[in-house]
Amino acid sequence: MAEQEHRYDRLANRLAMLVSRLFMGESLRVSQLAQEFGVSERTVQRDLRERLRYLDTECIDGHISLRDARGPYRTN
Repeated sequence: MAEQEHRYDRLANRLAMLVSRLFMGESLRVSQLAQEFGVSERTVQRDLRERLRYLDTECIDGHISLRDARGPYRTN
């Protein structure tokens, strides 16, 4: 059971980081996120496509960001 809880903790932390960084206005790359979180690119893509589908994201030149996001870390 502890392993299952650890997996859910990692998922929750990863999703919280993704949402936080998107709302800060960051432009994110799937490959960099996968490496940072120690998961596959497919996992990050699934996070964005299924788990965070309610967010209004866009992908431009491989960078994922919130549509019309305004923030100090916007790189586009």
